[in-house]
Amino acid sequence: MQSLSNSYSVENFRVDTGYDGMAYVDPANPDRIYLGERYFEAGGNSQAGVLTHEMSHFNSVGATNDITLGGLGQLFKTLMLPPTDALGNAQSYTVCGACSTYGGMAQCMR
Repeated sequence: MQSLSNSYSVENFRVDTGYDGMAYVDPANPDRIYLGERYFEAGGNSQAGVLTHEMSHFNSVGATNDITLGGLGQLFKTLMLPPTDALGNAQSYTVCGACSTYGGMAQCMR
């Protein structure tokens, strides 16, 4: 994912004003992330999490699905997934990235 992220520029993003969600991708096309209106209402940390989540869907990264989604209530469901499900869950990548940013899982759980 890091090499894909490093290769991205402004041209890889498209705004979809007709989409009410945060973002979406075509998993077979790692050249585009489509940003919805709600993406621009989110804070910087949330935006980074959304991009991590969406990039994990790409077939070339993780080919993940949406088993759980964002939000505090979903966080505990995400953390309790069996390992095989966690590896295939896009939100697991977001949680892992956030916990790494904030000093590890112990800091996330405070």
